[in-house]
Amino acid sequence: MYLYMKRTELRITGIEHGLLLLVLYFIDVYCIDQLVFTKGLIGNDMMSLIASFLYIFVWVFLLTYRYHAMYKKNEELTVALLESNYNMERVTNHAERSEIAFLQAQIKPHFLFNSLNSILSLCYSNPTKASELLWHLAEFLKSAFNIDMTSEFIRVESELESIRSYVFIEKTRFGKRLEVEMDIEEALKHQRIVPLLIQPLVENAIRHGALKREEDGKVRLSVRKVEGFGVVTVYDNGPVFSPNSLARLSGKAGDTGAEREGVGVGNIKKRLMHYYGEELHIEEQEEGVKVWFRFHLEEEDGHVKGSNCR
Repeated sequence: MYLYMKRTELRITGIEHGLLLLVLYFIDVYCIDQLVFTKGLIGNDMMSLIASFLYIFVWVFLLTYRYHAMYKKNEELTVALLESNYNMERVTNHAERSEIAFLQAQIKPHFLFNSLNSILSLCYSNPTKASELLWHLAEFLKSAFNIDMTSEFIRVESELESIRSYVFIEKTRFGKRLEVEMDIEEALKHQRIVPLLIQPLVENAIRHGALKREEDGKVRLSVRKVEGFGVVTVYDNGPVFSPNSLARLSGKAGDTGAEREGVGVGNIKKRLMHYYGEELHIEEQEEGVKVWFRFHLEEEDGHVKGSNCR
């Protein structure tokens, strides 16, 4: 009766409940038979032996049944956990791609306004140049809005096309104040890379570096293969970081300043570590600042060795 009342609280099945009742029954049979045999009312304790055997058998069966039930439950939980991890990974991947799409779709109003203003002014003085500038602006906007949410990576050349359009627009606006050099190893142009790692660094070097000078602002972009890695280096001859801002960008201090923080540096650092396990290196030079990072190269089968790329 007690077991029946406690069945729900003990969380046992009907079969387990019945087996436990049998265990109690055989214990009772054993105790009664031993009592009767001890008092000499029967000539042998055969019933006690049978009850003992059945008691052990029921316990073994109960434990086997319990083990099987727990094993089956564990399998169900494992499948549920794998499904949960899969769904979580899908949500995480979607969130990461949405974040990249959000960054890619951000067109700074002042950049667009200044570009259109330059085009309008050139329409009277140099229509050919205005047409060329308009074409590059269209290419830049196309790359910003042409967001592929199904792919985590793009070809290096795709990002370089956007950079070339951006650089052309800025050089048209600022003339001799800005000089941009690109040194791109041909074999790396078709390598895949996480989008928006290179362009923000170039944009940052131009806006917060080279153009802070009154004249002769220089930016150099290099994409080379070094010791089995792709290495992207962006140098500018603009003003160096203050100690506070350099510490902040290196992740060694709190938000203590705004100079040269630039475009998406924190986001670049986060995605580099997530996808490649690599750091974004920021180094002050004798004149200017060098920023560089490594990315893992694809093998012939398209697999990216030693990275977190999926």
